[in-house]
Amino acid sequence: MRHNMLEAISFSRSMSVTNNIFKHVYWEEWFQRLAHSFTLAHSFTTRYFSNSLKLLLP
Repeated sequence: MRHNMLEAISFSRSMSVTNNIFKHVYWEEWFQRLAHSFTLAHSFTTRYFSNSLKLLLP
């Protein structure tokens, strides 16, 4: 009985560790995607605005 209890505890602990790792990886990937989209948007807007300025300036 005691052995089963210890097994259950170690199992739940490993599950929580796995869960934490999964969450960490998920959020890291999400932030990377977010940062990537921001970078794309930034490069697009800077390119667009610099081209617009070139057109506007004589």
